Amino acid sequence: LNQNRESGKFKCYLFDTGLLITQIFLERPVSDNDLYRKLILNKLSINQGMFVENLVAQMLVARSHKLFYYFENRLGKYGEMEIDFIINEKNKIAPIEVKSGKYNKHSSIDKFVIKYSGIIRNKYIIYTNDYLNEGGYEHLPLYYVPFKF
Repeated sequence: LNQNRESGKFKCYLFDTGLLITQIFLERPVSDNDLYRKLILNKLSINQGMFVENLVAQMLVARSHKLFYYFENRLGKYGEMEIDFIINEKNKIAPIEVKSGKYNKHSSIDKFVIKYSGIIRNKYIIYTNDYLNEGGYEHLPLYYVPFKF
């Protein structure tokens, strides 16, 4: 993975997700009680995917994984692809897609799997539902990440 790394393409994560959340809301005119109420009622108008990805990054790094991100924005056979994390698994790679809520497709990882099928060991979708092994993908509940990797 290091051989193909492009230093100009990266994502930044904060090792402390609680601090990230605090920083996001620090400048918003929301009282603590209002924030708490909106959080419980799931009415926060924020990108929750950012927090879930940050949590997964934090858990993977805590388990000594180097994190790699994949983005391809090209016309042609595969088109645009974005893979949240790629980790090394026994000298092959494992793409990981993180979903923060309900979803019905994962087209980027599908295209990635077709393009790099010869070097992929496992494929993971990390999400907020129960464990599921379907279509060659392991769908893992968020809380399971520290135990799987």
